[in-house]
Amino acid sequence: MSQSFTSMDARTQPFAVDSYVRHIDQDIQGRVVSSNHKDTTIYDEDCPDDEDPNGSLLTFRNYDLKPLHDRDALLAMDSEQLRAIIKNGIDVETQDFIEKELYIREERMCVNVYPEPDGDPSY
Repeated sequence: MSQSFTSMDARTQPFAVDSYVRHIDQDIQGRVVSSNHKDTTIYDEDCPDDEDPNGSLLTFRNYDLKPLHDRDALLAMDSEQLRAIIKNGIDVETQDFIEKELYIREERMCVNVYPEPDGDPSY
């Protein structure tokens, strides 16, 4: 059974710098500027302030944020990275996408391991 929430341990891990996260309750998302085991600072382009009219730095507790994964970024990851994302807990839609991608990769691997010899279709 899939769960759409992450465990407390997974949510308190630092986020990768330059990855994108979204606040779980507010309509705020942005690029991670810094992150430690407790807090993460993001740059939100849609939230201007006096010092930077183009955006602002916002700091949140890690458990209030969830990672944003776009499909192109997921496809570029290797299989071990994808398995780590599932292990740490993600939303159901992203998990389904990753599981399908891993299945496709495993099927391709099986085809490449046992290629059909040239000229013998009965193989």
